[in-house]
Amino acid sequence: MRTITLKEQRQRVNLSRKLHMSRTRRNFSAKFKSDLVLEVLKGEKEPIPC
Repeated sequence: MRTITLKEQRQRVNLSRKLHMSRTRRNFSAKFKSDLVLEVLKGEKEPIPC
């Protein structure tokens, strides 16, 4: 069995953190969403392209 070096171990930890962060869902309040929609409708903000 091959021994994992400290550098390889750190790379694996960093990769798992990146994957976790990219999957994290963000919850926005209803007030935040409604305020954002109103700003877009008034022309104060540009809609975010999907």
